[in-house]
Amino acid sequence: MYFIGGRWYIYTSGVISETDSTKRLTVPESESADPFGGFHFKAYLNNEIFGIDPTVYQNAATGRSFLCFSQVIDGMQWLSICELKTPWEISEPVPISDPRDFFWESLTDGPLNEGPFFVTSGRRLFIIYSANGCYSDTYRLGLLEYNGGNLLSKEGWDKFSEPVFVLEPDNGIYAPGHASFFYSPDHTELWIAFHCYYSRNFGHTRRMRICYVQKVGFDENGFPAFGEPLAEGTMIPV
Repeated sequence: MYFIGGRWYIYTSGVISETDSTKRLTVPESESADPFGGFHFKAYLNNEIFGIDPTVYQNAATGRSFLCFSQVIDGMQWLSICELKTPWEISEPVPISDPRDFFWESLTDGPLNEGPFFVTSGRRLFIIYSANGCYSDTYRLGLLEYNGGNLLSKEGWDKFSEPVFVLEPDNGIYAPGHASFFYSPDHTELWIAFHCYYSRNFGHTRRMRICYVQKVGFDENGFPAFGEPLAEGTMIPV
């Protein structure tokens, strides 16, 4: 949910009919600057591609906005990026993250990257994403960093070779992933919200997911420092 040009826009996805399970990127628009004043369906961002999990980066210096999402390409889910020409119109998506780049990203059937979310630290720009099936114990977070090149190209992003948030050691929660991030009201604390399970899953059984939050941060160089998922029942000081 983003405030652009005096209106609120919710970037999401859904099927276009009861008989077609293909998901398309969609955007509802608020009726006014008041997010509680109602929304209407504005547009399909692209009705020709299978896409989910859209997220937006707004560059305050240039005024340009970009959208990253998970796109199905040849049966696999890549991360793709495009520019928002308007809040409801996008440029041609460019794939930037191949789910086969590292072995830990394709431990389940159908290699996939999904759930991207932009995170900034000073002048550094990152995309945090999820790898593997959300139903599996191997669900985890990976990271891309913008390297200063063409933001709308695969070459403009460096992919970290190891996961940055994964269950280890075993502490009673499993498959942490699909993260979003938010700041405390005074903007001094960065928090992560993610979902996980309370039990292991050695098959493809889909189970109830639990939402977790915990405080994270950055190291002295501005690189995200997530630590480990907190164990179930951990009390977080106010």
